[in-house]
Amino acid sequence: MNCPKCGKQIPDNAEVCSYCNAVVTTDTICDMSQTAVITAPPKTSGLAIASLILGIVSVILSGIGFLPLAIIGLVLGITAKKRIRCQPDQILAIGGIITSILGLGLGLVQIIIGNGRIIGYDSAQCAQCFSQLENISRSLAAYSNTNDNTFPPSLKILVDTMNLTPNNLICPGQKVQKKECCYIYRGNDLTAASPADMILAYDKFDNHHGEARNVLYAGYNVERIEEADFPQAIDHDNELRRQLGLPEKPLEEPQVLSDEE
Repeated sequence: MNCPKCGKQIPDNAEVCSYCNAVVTTDTICDMSQTAVITAPPKTSGLAIASLILGIVSVILSGIGFLPLAIIGLVLGITAKKRIRCQPDQILAIGGIITSILGLGLGLVQIIIGNGRIIGYDSAQCAQCFSQLENISRSLAAYSNTNDNTFPPSLKILVDTMNLTPNNLICPGQKVQKKECCYIYRGNDLTAASPADMILAYDKFDNHHGEARNVLYAGYNVERIEEADFPQAIDHDNELRRQLGLPEKPLEEPQVLSDEE
């Protein structure tokens, strides 16, 4: 047996330890054998807890695009699951992975839906603008029929003389809504006999975020032209003007309205 005081090996029938002179009794040995071994509880993984918290928060805030939280939570959850072996921590890590994936998925869905709404809204505005120019073309045709095939000096005259309202001169896609004409008019020196591919009117630069323009031609047709291709349409129109002996008209300079305006 071992001495209860110094721990050295001594004979089983010894009453006194020959090393430390401690008195050895049966009661002492029994007390030592019955001493409970207390071990510290295992520490909970901080990575697993952080992953679970971030995953839950990313689900709650998925509607406002908190994708980074979901991504971080997913990474922490996977890392924690690889490092730990304790079952409670494994459950926390798995929970963090699941909630992070859910938050990431919900966030992506919200982004896709939001972009779809924006695209749909812009498309609807462009279609309305297209329709506005078609209304203007009909008024120009009616004006020309009653004024010796000439076009008016400005579009605003159509409001006074034709069946056109002030709102027909306002593009619904304009960034800042102003009660003023949203179209550049080039037809004041043209007639109904002018080439059909000459430009009568077109969108201002900021009507559709500088991405494209709706163009009304002398043939009373309306076309949508991407901004990158629009200068070529103006060049072609000016070439026709030179051939007819008319003054050239420059492209409208791009002007982006400020937030203060």
